[in-house]
Amino acid sequence: MKTAGMHRMMNYFVRQTELYVLTAAAGSLAMAVFIWLMNADGSGLQEMFSYMPSGVMYMSLVILFGCGMSSNQYSILIAFGCRRIDAFTGTLAGNLLFIAQCMILYGCSLLGLQKGDFYVNAWTILAVCLILEGTSKLLGIIAVRWGKVAYILLTVIIVIISMFFGFWAGYAGYSGKTAIKIPFAAVIGGELKWQILAGGILTCVLTNLAAYRMLRKFEVKA
Repeated sequence: MKTAGMHRMMNYFVRQTELYVLTAAAGSLAMAVFIWLMNADGSGLQEMFSYMPSGVMYMSLVILFGCGMSSNQYSILIAFGCRRIDAFTGTLAGNLLFIAQCMILYGCSLLGLQKGDFYVNAWTILAVCLILEGTSKLLGIIAVRWGKVAYILLTVIIVIISMFFGFWAGYAGYSGKTAIKIPFAAVIGGELKWQILAGGILTCVLTNLAAYRMLRKFEVKA
């Protein structure tokens, strides 16, 4: 019976993961088509497919963050009798499977790029996905624990971080100051890929350990 229960649980997480991957693929294609139509200047489909890598990257990160911040990923499963350790490991396995498939999708989307097109290094995207996988899950559990106050604080922190990087990139682009542009280009272009990847793996491991310790110690309600 225990084996049958584990089989049903894994089937659930695999189905959910494949649904998220299909959503990411469809959303990426929709974004590419939309941007292509908005910038239509008589170019062929080659230009449309050159927007796919950005779409895959954006959709993957949004889905990872959104699912991690959702409290229902644990509360509903536990309410229906799933053990906490099974819910946690199943979610982790599903997220890692999602990241792996999205990285394959991203690699395939790079085939549509034209010579000279800019793209973000795949290792950098992998590191960011790993960081989001762990941190969003931890933040989601914290939000369940402390309620609306936690959501408000997390939203403020996310907005501040987003504004900082947006200002950094925008100011670097318009000011032309090399001292600002070089670090930013090194991060998104892959010059620091191994350092960033190591940091991503470490962050993912530590945040998952912290998230599981928190999940064990308080009641989860449906």
